[in-house]
Amino acid sequence: MARSRARCGKKDAADLETLRNNSVSDPASLQSQVAMAVSQAWRIFHEGKTVLWPERVIGQIPDTEIFVMPPIRTRANRWFIILTCCLLIFFLLEQAPFFQLGLSGLKPVSVTETEVRAFFDDIPPNPDPNRFDSPVLALVTCRVLPPTNLFSPEGLRAMRDDVAGRGGFDSLKQSDSRAQAIFNAFLPRRAVANGWISWSDLAMQPSEAAAFLRTNRFRMYSPDKWDNFLTRGESWSWVKQERFKVMRIQADGVTQLRLLRALNCLDLIDREKLIQQIASVQVLSATPAPGQPPIHLWRDVRGLFFTPGWPALQDTYFSLAALEILGGLDKIDREACIKGILRRHQGKGWFTSPNGGGFNEYHIDGSERDTIAAFESLRILGALDRVKDLEKWQFRPQHRDGDMNVTWQDVEAWVCQQRLEKILRERKENPQAPVHSLLDP
Repeated sequence: MARSRARCGKKDAADLETLRNNSVSDPASLQSQVAMAVSQAWRIFHEGKTVLWPERVIGQIPDTEIFVMPPIRTRANRWFIILTCCLLIFFLLEQAPFFQLGLSGLKPVSVTETEVRAFFDDIPPNPDPNRFDSPVLALVTCRVLPPTNLFSPEGLRAMRDDVAGRGGFDSLKQSDSRAQAIFNAFLPRRAVANGWISWSDLAMQPSEAAAFLRTNRFRMYSPDKWDNFLTRGESWSWVKQERFKVMRIQADGVTQLRLLRALNCLDLIDREKLIQQIASVQVLSATPAPGQPPIHLWRDVRGLFFTPGWPALQDTYFSLAALEILGGLDKIDREACIKGILRRHQGKGWFTSPNGGGFNEYHIDGSERDTIAAFESLRILGALDRVKDLEKWQFRPQHRDGDMNVTWQDVEAWVCQQRLEKILRERKENPQAPVHSLLDP
């Protein structure tokens, strides 16, 4: 093995003299000491002894012999660690919603128009209503329906036959009681209200349907039956485990009101009673309106139309949509409702439930239904300008585990994304124009 020789250079010697208060050092003596120390350290190491001893020989002294307390345990270091941990916790709290989004499994809709059209082409002539691609399932579950031009002629006919039920669509169109059939059943009135079936498709004029509703033969709509628009149900609070019987406006009630408005027949119902009932559901204080269940963590949902155990954002939309049709928006606290919706917004059209109580009895899952409900609610309230990232909103379809197919939720989210982009373009071109609904084709 080649030998190395220790040598003290002029710069090193000058530095040593500075450290020794400018006293003169003997370079030859220093070189001899270093060579001897290195030689001894190498011999000890070569004999297989611990590395610590060679380190001591060449002058390395452990921290425990220099410091009374290890550096990691000094006050300065403890405060540094505490401050670092606080900053890390603050960062995680600020980013918590987006961590929740990642854990939720929700992703922005990613299907293409080609995939959507292929989905419609694959709908069988007589689909099982329980199949994922059945148009009946879309009428039941979707808030926003795709335009009929996505159907093939055969698919469109199959859809209308399914909606018409026994006898098919031709039989319905030829029936003298077709107006009654439309208003008596959920699927036909939903299809008509949302443009899947038009009055001309039924070979009749809207005025004919209105005349039918005003006859004594049809008593479904009358002032004394104002509560027919409401769904009977039960509230359920996980906080107190209490149950209450409730009446709430839901999707079908809004559908019927839309049809009556289109036919200029809203005068057939007692609007004041219906407005009063719907408005009484808005949460504004710890004391509920008469006949309404208590809201134990009411500040979490202040301004929303909330029933424990029911989806808060969707119910808020149903209530606002009905009140807009009935002319009753002046009976609610609009500002509180706007703030209640925006408080649940975490950015990019994603909404979350409050954390209070440790139970999710608000059922806000951030899927496309909640995003649709929030957009439509803010549009009705004229508050979309208070959303600072509307151009970044995305619609996230909820999928079942292992679901690898395109579903109606994918189609609904895709349609909404397309319509939102169109709305934003129109808004940019004419900021003063009314904002279109996502439900509009």
